[in-house]
Amino acid sequence: MYPTNVQRVIDNVRANIGDTENRQNCLTIRCNEPGTTSAVLTVADEELTITTLPADVTPPTAIDLDLDLTAYSNIYTLVDAIETVGGYDVKIVTSDASKDPRDFTPVNAKDILNSTLTLQSRHWFSDAQIYRWLVDSMLRHAPDYDIENIREDDEIYIALQASLHGATLLMANGAKYYGINVDGVTANKGVLVDQYRTLYNTLRERLGDVRHNIIEGRLVKPSHGTGHFSPASQVKDAIPVRLLSGDVLADDATLTWTQSTARDFYCYEIWRDDEFVAEEQNRFTCDYIDEDLDDGTYVYKIRTVISMSVNRHDTYPTEVPSNQRKYADSKTLTVVIDTA
Repeated sequence: MYPTNVQRVIDNVRANIGDTENRQNCLTIRCNEPGTTSAVLTVADEELTITTLPADVTPPTAIDLDLDLTAYSNIYTLVDAIETVGGYDVKIVTSDASKDPRDFTPVNAKDILNSTLTLQSRHWFSDAQIYRWLVDSMLRHAPDYDIENIREDDEIYIALQASLHGATLLMANGAKYYGINVDGVTANKGVLVDQYRTLYNTLRERLGDVRHNIIEGRLVKPSHGTGHFSPASQVKDAIPVRLLSGDVLADDATLTWTQSTARDFYCYEIWRDDEFVAEEQNRFTCDYIDEDLDDGTYVYKIRTVISMSVNRHDTYPTEVPSNQRKYADSKTLTVVIDTA
């Protein structure tokens, strides 16, 4: 199970790639233990449970097979575990037994003594696989981001980035088998690769619409003669962030705000009572602790500053952004410190 916000991103990725409901048969199972009078199977909460009642025990005592599906990386290993226990006829019926058993559709106490039950997966790709896309994508584009604590304002961007990464992997994987010939049988995945390529291009366009800088590792593009800032012609208007909260603990105030959507993001400035306090240059650092404050009332705002052309030897102003910078201020937030 993933944190609620992470699960929302996974579901968003699934919607982006059209994998919200794609059931496929995975395995069949039936109890063949002699002398059994009842056998029911349940799949819920990432567990597969089988309860049987033997005929030669008086009174009948339930015998349980309880398997933690998180312990099995694919259908092969799960089937092997069931066969090792014995008493069941179990067969793989999917062409892709690498699927994650945690993606099985729920089953509520189905009889497997008098009939064969088919277990299905809910999706083409499991939550675990999409989560790996998410982690890999963020390691590539935003290595300092806390995956387990995704901000709500960032979810659309992160989901699109992970979707794009997943589409890239699917396209590459399909291309490996673009044309093969085994024992006279020819297979061609060209159409599939083309579909993944179309998906990739669509996602890339959507990502651009969100107005984020795709290459997070270089927030500012170097440019000769402009002090290593982007030329002014490339700079959009600054977009203010939303100052969410100012939590007080003793004489410290912790400020939290949303992530800037400016393409040419430079830094966040923290202002207290219309005076500059500090700057944060990491796009994904969206909080700040103002420490050791005296008792009193303080008014904060977050200023989002974006890059513009500056002279080569100019330094960043610590009072007010120069006329060569664009910025936008958040709404103010009042914090009261009272340690009495």
